[in-house]
Amino acid sequence: MGQACGGRPSAGLRRHVTGRFHVRPRQRKGHSGYRIDQIAALADASLTRYRPNVVTLEIGTNDLNGNYQPSTATARLKSLVNQITAAVPDATVLVASLVVSTSGTEEQYRAAYNQAIPQIVSEAQAAGKHVAYVDMSSLTTADLADTLHPNDMGYQKMADAFHRGIQAADSAGWLTNPAPAAARVFSGIAGKPVRSMGKCLDDPGVSTTDGTQLQLWDCNGGSNQKWITPTAG
Repeated sequence: MGQACGGRPSAGLRRHVTGRFHVRPRQRKGHSGYRIDQIAALADASLTRYRPNVVTLEIGTNDLNGNYQPSTATARLKSLVNQITAAVPDATVLVASLVVSTSGTEEQYRAAYNQAIPQIVSEAQAAGKHVAYVDMSSLTTADLADTLHPNDMGYQKMADAFHRGIQAADSAGWLTNPAPAAARVFSGIAGKPVRSMGKCLDDPGVSTTDGTQLQLWDCNGGSNQKWITPTAG
């Protein structure tokens, strides 16, 4: 499962257990305060690495609250949805409406933003993509811990809404086990890093054992990111 939370305390991607489907251990990288475009800039690397079967989006609060080009926020959301479905076409994408806030800046744009989301979802579905809408209107200002962020009850309501979305996707036959993560390696030079999509091929355990699981990771110049071509024999 994946999650991009560009509108709440931190934005990133995570995966965890979804009912009967097996997924790999939870991993999460947060990016506090990120906007839609900033998450989009990171999405391809995370999606390619983790290959989630479900991506949950509750994103746009930072755009609206920061008054960042609010008139085109829904266009950026649509672009992100298309980006995700192109990167992981076998995944289900759940797009949620923004929860209520007490920020005057966000609230002047939130209703129009939320009204546009079902149309974005409908167009994606018409194109054969597994994209669904999740309604977060059950949250009220009583479910907030501060101006923007839910309290425990608010987060529980959000989790319940996403859970219903996942159940509906499962009933529709959309859910599959996560696809194997395929690291695309383009080239490398003896004693140098092997780079792909701005990341480096990384041996997290600094192991020389055959069959060691590798990963794409931030380039750091470590010996576990330098590779040589083995000689025959």
